[in-house]
Amino acid sequence: MHSGTKSAFVIMPIRTEGTPEHSHFRALYDYTIKPTVTASGYQVTRSDEINKAGSITKDIIARIGAADLVVADLTDLNPNVFWELGVRHTLLAHGTIALIDETRTESIPFDLSPYRVIKYRGELEGLGHLKDRLASFIQSFEGDGPRAVDSPVHDWLPKLPPSLLAATEGSADAEARETLARVSESLAAYEKTFGPLPGVAAASGVRPLDVVIEIQRDVESGNDAISLTSAASDAAQAGDQKRFLQIVRRALERDSKTFSGRFFRQLAIFADRLGLDRVHLAIAQHASSADPSDQELARTYMSSLAHSGDRSNRERARQGLKDLLGIATGADGIQVPMTWDADLLSLFGIMMDAYHSDGMHEDALRIAEQAAKAYPGRSAVVRNYARSLDRAGRGVDEVLAAHVESILCADADDVSALWLGSELSSRDRKVDAVEACVLSCLFEPDDCGGFASTAAAILDALRDALMPFARDPRTPPPEVNERLVVQFVAAGLSCGVIRQKDVDTLSKSCDRIGLKLTEVEAALKGKHSPLPTRLADVTELDISERISLALRTYKLVRSSLTARLQVPADDPIEHQVTAA
Repeated sequence: MHSGTKSAFVIMPIRTEGTPEHSHFRALYDYTIKPTVTASGYQVTRSDEINKAGSITKDIIARIGAADLVVADLTDLNPNVFWELGVRHTLLAHGTIALIDETRTESIPFDLSPYRVIKYRGELEGLGHLKDRLASFIQSFEGDGPRAVDSPVHDWLPKLPPSLLAATEGSADAEARETLARVSESLAAYEKTFGPLPGVAAASGVRPLDVVIEIQRDVESGNDAISLTSAASDAAQAGDQKRFLQIVRRALERDSKTFSGRFFRQLAIFADRLGLDRVHLAIAQHASSADPSDQELARTYMSSLAHSGDRSNRERARQGLKDLLGIATGADGIQVPMTWDADLLSLFGIMMDAYHSDGMHEDALRIAEQAAKAYPGRSAVVRNYARSLDRAGRGVDEVLAAHVESILCADADDVSALWLGSELSSRDRKVDAVEACVLSCLFEPDDCGGFASTAAAILDALRDALMPFARDPRTPPPEVNERLVVQFVAAGLSCGVIRQKDVDTLSKSCDRIGLKLTEVEAALKGKHSPLPTRLADVTELDISERISLALRTYKLVRSSLTARLQVPADDPIEHQVTAA
């Protein structure tokens, strides 16, 4: 815990004063970011609030390096923001929180994607969510325990001290460099006026040539972290298991201190994509052991154990995840702590997977029941409680009621909606399943999964309605037809996040209506020679058009099932669905 007043520095776009963009970011800072950080005990500053004389850049660098906390808004991918963030990442291994407005900037840059970034939406409800997430992230930084690395620089160079400034403070080496810098400034000023002094070489630090030679050797050998990561990524994308394993072996044969745990975590992700389950587990374990203080790496390893095909690994995962979650079992029953953040909530679901995989449904239900009492408003907990009720053989009404409650939570997401849709479909309530699936599109309009599931659910409802003895108590309205299916397929292909399983689902839906997915893809690209007539007006849908499609469909099938949800306006920007 920091002593005295803690300082925070906010990095964000500022723009030209008097423009709408300047007003937007100023309001975001004044009414959301600054009050939230201040409430957590920090004295907050933004660069345009610095009025000291002299070099503004020098003062900004000093504040970026000295601040206990830096909040960086990456919205619009502003170059100045990334320059200042790079300075922070170089100087400190932790204490940086990144934000991004997903309504203005669709994706996080690849180099920062492995790190936690708060996604928010720049409207009333979205800003409320931002305040909660920002306060939660700040709280996670407090305390005397080990802190997770959030700097790519310190990830790739684990030998660096966590704080370069603190490591050099008061040292003879640092004082010598500072004296040399002052002498160099004086010398440069003298030479600018009077010319170079005879016989005096230019003052400098390490020769640039030495730096280039050192880096060149690493790159040419292909044994630096960045080169190995890039090569492993290419091998995974190409499905080349042999090449990937060669790269992993080279990494593991080197000095264990050469690479960080985050580097091996990335290799574990690639191994998982290649279907190398044992390798994935082994690398995840190595990543955790490479940096035992990193809780995120420990969580990744436990998640790998939970989904292992080995029962003994799943048992280790159950115990390890219970420890991470702080769940205690004793004479007083099961005790669930009230300290779970968003990351721990996701681990709770993974632990439940490990219980259900081994048929331990009653044990899972007892834990889930206590968790639901502790976190009645958290969607991830409530949906896992619903699943445990189902697996333990409880009544249909009780199971469905819990699933519905999961989408009424303030933090409900597309996963909860899709779980409800799956449950309804299995109960032969096909139109209700469409209602739930289309909600997932509203919860996450840039993810293909919801649109693919909705297309499949519509076809199931249409097929069931044609059966001689239809079991569904509802009939699809006339507007819910095959043409709507094509629109959802096009919407799914227009999303920014598309997984292979989503492509498979879309392809099956196209097959069921006599189309090929490649034909829809060709229509989206404007290649109309030749195409089926029903694809003539099919075009790519941007995010606002996908939201509008989902809203229109939701209103067509809405029933008492989700009557407690507030229906949003037709404006695609104001599309959040919330509990009444």
